[in-house]
Amino acid sequence: MAFRQLVERHQARVFGVALRLVGRHADAEDLAQEVFVQLHGFLDRIQGPEHLLHWLLRTVAHRSIDHLRREARQGRHLPLEVLDGAAEALAPDSPHDPWLRPSCIGCCSGCSRTPGW
Repeated sequence: MAFRQLVERHQARVFGVALRLVGRHADAEDLAQEVFVQLHGFLDRIQGPEHLLHWLLRTVAHRSIDHLRREARQGRHLPLEVLDGAAEALAPDSPHDPWLRPSCIGCCSGCSRTPGW
């Protein structure tokens, strides 16, 4: 599959994750673009199509969290629960992965996660 097709297939989802996390359209566009630039350099290291989506979603989540932390250091107001919730969702044993299953937020009995982004 050509790189352009990979971008076209996954760009909406990558952008959506970034937008939910950072909350600003322009920042989400920049982050999504950075992820695809990084993907271009790492594509030969990804071990098959089943790992591609996982790599994309984890990378955009990490880049978004880094972006939020930079903004916090620069004195921009960010609610701490945004950073805490994002970090919690990235934990390997997290019962809820909002990036892979966005419908899981608030759907389960006992699930206290609410959309904070």
